[in-house]
Amino acid sequence: MSKVAFDIDQAIAEVGRIAGALGAHVEDRHLRHSDKNQEKGKCYEAWVMLALSAALVEELKTRSAGSYHAHWHLGSGASATSADRAVIRGGPGLLGSRPNSPGYITLYRNAQPIVQLHNSLRFSGRSGVAHEFDIALLRPGAVDEERRRIAAGGSTEGGHRMPALVALELKCLATDIAIGIAREAVAIRFDVSLNAWPAPQQPYLPVTPPGSRHAMVCYEGFSDGAISFGRAYQVEAYPRIGRELDPAWTGPETIAALAADMVAAV
Repeated sequence: MSKVAFDIDQAIAEVGRIAGALGAHVEDRHLRHSDKNQEKGKCYEAWVMLALSAALVEELKTRSAGSYHAHWHLGSGASATSADRAVIRGGPGLLGSRPNSPGYITLYRNAQPIVQLHNSLRFSGRSGVAHEFDIALLRPGAVDEERRRIAAGGSTEGGHRMPALVALELKCLATDIAIGIAREAVAIRFDVSLNAWPAPQQPYLPVTPPGSRHAMVCYEGFSDGAISFGRAYQVEAYPRIGRELDPAWTGPETIAALAADMVAAV
């Protein structure tokens, strides 16, 4: 399949549109960066997080009874209003606690929170090394427990220790993803899973807790080696996510396909 350049302006426009539907607004200048590669990566990350939340809501509506919606929350946890700016984390960090801290999206079923979507959170591995999850789907109860642990003096060295339902590694490159990225993703899954999901077999076997999904997502494609290596260790590869941002794209909505595959973890 031919390569198509990622359209940053189109992505920013879509991020703004979806943020408005989530009850907040995005200022273009906060997604811009003098380093165009960094700008592209963060715009892609913002688009995937917001578009995935909307696609998950639509997928949930088709699969089960109930009323589903998504809403933006400020770093303090308060629900955003149209006057509030959606602050999207620009680099690896921790959960915020102030209104101007990076926020997150909450999905609701019948007005009850069921999952949160965060970007660029740091998680601690069994090694003590910090790892960034570009997009993490988390249970609200697990986030609340982690906040209480930190408030009681718990360490954040190396990152958070809460389990993730879904962890996505995102790449927005002009070429196919090589096996090296898959090796990194597999190693991170092992390290973080062993720390966040204690099990009797530690530290001898990797932990794959029920419902936990780790995946690689990219705008272009993956090499055969990257796909095979990741799949062998339960890290799936999702190519060409976001190609619907290209006006010439005539295929299906790729973000909807990703949501359909991830919704079981929600």
